[in-house]
Amino acid sequence: MKIENAEKYEVSYDKRSSVLSEQSGAINELVGDWFFRYWAPTLAAQIKRTTGSAVAGHYGTGNRKAVTHSDVKAMQKFFNKQNIPGEGRVACLDADMMDQFTDSLTATQYRDFSQALNPETGVVGKLFGFTFCCSRATVLRYTNASTPVPIDPDTAPATTDNGAGLFWHKDLVIRALGEKEFFENIGDPQHYGDIYSALVRLGGRIKRADGLGVFALVQDASS
Repeated sequence: MKIENAEKYEVSYDKRSSVLSEQSGAINELVGDWFFRYWAPTLAAQIKRTTGSAVAGHYGTGNRKAVTHSDVKAMQKFFNKQNIPGEGRVACLDADMMDQFTDSLTATQYRDFSQALNPETGVVGKLFGFTFCCSRATVLRYTNASTPVPIDPDTAPATTDNGAGLFWHKDLVIRALGEKEFFENIGDPQHYGDIYSALVRLGGRIKRADGLGVFALVQDASS
C-alpha cells in the first residue's frame, strides 16, 4: 500500500488511518476465504451436489441448480449416518446460495430458521440441526469435474466454476491464526511517499483423514 506525499496535504481526512483500517478488514475477509479452502473436502464421499431448479450461475457461465431446504435436510442425514454429534454442527453459504436456500423455505420453516438469529454472534438462523453463520461474498469454489476439486481463493475464475457451501462440525476442523502485523517505510525516496504492508500467519485442515464431519454442497450444472 502506498500513500503519496501529496495526499497528506490534499485530502480532507486521515488517509493513513483510512487505508490501514480498510486493509485490516480486507485481511479478515481473506483469512476467512483461506480457512474455508483449508477445510474444503476433496473426497467424493464428502461432496454433494445441489438439486434445485435452474438459476443463473454466480460463478462461471450458464445455469446451476439452486440450493434448497431439501439439500440441507440431506446434509443432516449424511451427518447422522456418519454418527456426528448433533451439537456443534455449523453451515455457511455464500450470499447467492443463502438467498436460494431461504427462498425455498415455507413460511413455517423460515420462522423456525430465523428464531436463532443473533447478530452479535454472527448467527443468521438454525435449521435441521445446523447453525448458519452470516453469509459471505465467497465461501468456496469448485471445479466441475466428476469429483469436484476445490479452487484456491487467489485463482482466476473459470467459466465452469461452481459455488459451494460448507457444512462441518466444530470439533472436526482445525485452525491456527496468528496476529496481524503491519510494516511501514515512511518517506520512501523511490515512491515519494509512505509504504505499508501487512502479514498474518494462518493454517487449517480437516481433522480426520477420512473427512468425516465436513461436507461441501457444490452447485450442479443445469441446462
